[in-house]
Amino acid sequence: MKLELKDGSLSLNGRRLFEGLSFVVRSGEVVCVAGGKGSGKTLLLRALMGMWPIDAGVASVDGAALTPLSAPYLRRLMGYVPQDRPAELFDNVATLVSDVLERECPIVFLDEVLTDQDERERQRIMQMVRHMVDKGVAVVLTCSDVDRLVSHVQGLSDGQMEFKFVELWKYQSSAFV
Repeated sequence: MKLELKDGSLSLNGRRLFEGLSFVVRSGEVVCVAGGKGSGKTLLLRALMGMWPIDAGVASVDGAALTPLSAPYLRRLMGYVPQDRPAELFDNVATLVSDVLERECPIVFLDEVLTDQDERERQRIMQMVRHMVDKGVAVVLTCSDVDRLVSHVQGLSDGQMEFKFVELWKYQSSAFV
């Protein structure tokens, strides 16, 4: 399974969040998307699931373009743990990640799942991510603080997983912000 974005641009309320963004995540890989608050991380995930239109570029799953017509079908291949999680509905983030893992989706989006977690929960979540990678899942993980994300990843991956980083601020300019 391969998820790809080529030369993607995304706007919200007339404000360009980023442009020219390209990356690929394949089965058994993790791509970490980092950017500050409001940089478009969550919107990017929604666009990659076909729930928000990209302004320019092409998003595809195994070569099939993600369009308004194909998105509902392609979303069946995807699991998603959102950033905004109602605390009264879920015990914890690890439970949500576990539920997605059980669904055996070939593509999984994890939005800010390590943020505001204690060390034990981060370890638990990263073990589940390791398990997904071992099963050949393509994982996209977001974090608002790249230094913190790098320290979480380095401290929890034990060299067993390779992470690719996409830093959204590299695709922004003062003209867009």
